[in-house]
Amino acid sequence: EKSLQKETQEHRNKTKDNLARAFQPFGAEYSLGILGAFELEGYAFNDETAKAVAHDGISSSLIASGLITPSLKFIVGRSRPNKEKGDHHFKPFSSDASFPSGHVTQAFAVASVIADHYDSWWVKAVSYGTASMVGYARMEQNAHFASDVLAGALIGTFVGRSIVSFNKQKRYEIEPFIGTDT
Repeated sequence: EKSLQKETQEHRNKTKDNLARAFQPFGAEYSLGILGAFELEGYAFNDETAKAVAHDGISSSLIASGLITPSLKFIVGRSRPNKEKGDHHFKPFSSDASFPSGHVTQAFAVASVIADHYDSWWVKAVSYGTASMVGYARMEQNAHFASDVLAGALIGTFVGRSIVSFNKQKRYEIEPFIGTDT
């Protein structure tokens, strides 16, 4: 039985390589650019939802990709597939840093925030579809095993959704109520 990561490697071609290169940055610099665009839209058009996406996205990114995932990478110490030591090679507290995928954590942290703020099915599909392609890209680029990708997706999604849920409660609590008593 072959692993998903090995299957991905065996079926690489130029088109898939190009696709992976196009989507991989959505788990890094592009995700921050997207959040910056939401922030700009929020202030330019007085769009509170866009501002909330930017703020929740930055918070989710800092917690998921800045704290949780790097800590787990250091503690777990899993070797990357391109080191060819196998998927069961772990050296805790080392420079081995495959588990979980940081790019995927970042992509899903941002995707889940965007998806939670908008009810449209297509926004959810584009958000999670793009994040999923980051996971594919990291396996296709031989940087991660499938379990690294899955763990990153779970961490990013959990943190992103938790931040949105927490902040929605706080935003509603501080909004003034304007009306008349009858």
